[in-house]
This record gives sequence, structure tokens and C-alpha cells, in this order.
Amino acid sequence: MRREIIELLKDKKALKDQGMFIVDTEKILGEAIEAGFEVTNLLYCEQGLKIVDKYADKVGHGVYETTKGSFIDRFANVKTHQGFIAVVRSTNREITKFDSITSMVLLDNIQDPSNVGAIIRSGAAFGFNDYLLLNCAGIYSDKVIRASAGTVFSVNYKNMDFKQVNTLSKDFPIIATDVADGEDLRQAKQKIKNRFIIALGSEGQGLSVEVKSIAKQLVKINYPGKVESLNVSAAAAIIFYELGGK
Repeated sequence: MRREIIELLKDKKALKDQGMFIVDTEKILGEAIEAGFEVTNLLYCEQGLKIVDKYADKVGHGVYETTKGSFIDRFANVKTHQGFIAVVRSTNREITKFDSITSMVLLDNIQDPSNVGAIIRSGAAFGFNDYLLLNCAGIYSDKVIRASAGTVFSVNYKNMDFKQVNTLSKDFPIIATDVADGEDLRQAKQKIKNRFIIALGSEGQGLSVEVKSIAKQLVKINYPGKVESLNVSAAAAIIFYELGGK
């Protein structure tokens, strides 16, 4: 096995800087390949032979066998692995033009990668495929990938600062959640035009003051149960359901 591959696996920062990440389940590997991502290396032990037989032709020269399952244990993101790890290079799915986009989702300071992944998964289910990231967890971190069940590979994104968000809000009015002052979502959606941004805030703090200050419309989810608040990914799923197809 080539030493430079091992050194790269040891250095998470180098992986990220080169636009690479590790995949260690067959489902997510299949999703990455289907989305056109490049699998640069596939490392496996005996347990992963079926994976190699299925995907080796998608990798080319970068397939390496190790006789020790402990090597896979060392670098896999999950404790119960499937006998392989794949090094994947992300394709460029960064948003560069907004002309043909009608709706987007702004993730405002959402640091929990599991929430980021869950939001993207449910958003894509209802046709929301473009995401603006304002101080969020990295879109291709292993926890985001797992929580999205690989859906993250099929969506578009752009890392933003507040100035860019503010400028974009002139053409895409921001719809922000606000439990105290928001209008019931089912009533508010009748006023929403085709071009808009759904803004979702962090787990503990909600939307930042800056984003809320430029929101065009404030909405809330009314529910009968005696629950103080919904997790941001659960609230997002409801909003996507109500606004999908607008």
C-alpha cells in the first residue's frame, strides 16, 4: 500500500483541504459514485471483497488490500464497518449563478452536523436542492454525509458571509422562523411568491439577529402538543412539506 495514502488518511485537515472525505458504507459509496464523485482510493480487507468486486472498476488503480481488519478499524468513521474505506474527492457543486434558482435554504450557524445532514435529506425530498451555509458544519463532514444518507452528494451549496446573504435577500425574500412573532405557516404560505429563501437557525440560539433583521416574512409552526420547541431538523421537515412546490 502506498505510504502517501496512509499519511493522507491520518491527516483530516489535509483531506478536507483537498476536497476529500472518507466513505465506509456501501450505500453511501454508491450514492457518491452515482452523483459523479471521484473515488480516488479503495482500501479493503477480506470482509470487503464483495465491495471491491462491485466497485473496483469505478476506482481504477487506487485499490489496495490489507490483510488486517484493524487497519480499516483505524480509519473508518463507524465502529462496525463493512471491510473497506474509500477516499472520495468531491465534485464542484458550489452555486455560482442564481438566475435559474427559485428557492433556497439558508442554514444560519447550525454547528451540529447531524442536523445539517437531516435538514438536507428532508429538504431534497421536497425539492429543495440549493443550500446557503452561514458559519455551519462542513457539508462533506462524515456526520453530515451519514445523517443525510448520502443525499448531500446531490445538492448544491455555497458558503456565505452575512454581507452576501444580505445582498441576495434583495432578489430572494427571506422567510424566517420566529416562535414569538411569526405568522402561522399554513396561512403565511399563501403570501409567499416563487423566489424565496427559507432561513433556519442554530440549535441553541435560533436565527442570528442579523439574519432575522433582514427577513421579509416571519413564520411559526403551530402544534397542539405541550412541547416547548421542535428540533431544527424536525421543524425544517414540516416547513419543506408545506412550501415544497411553491
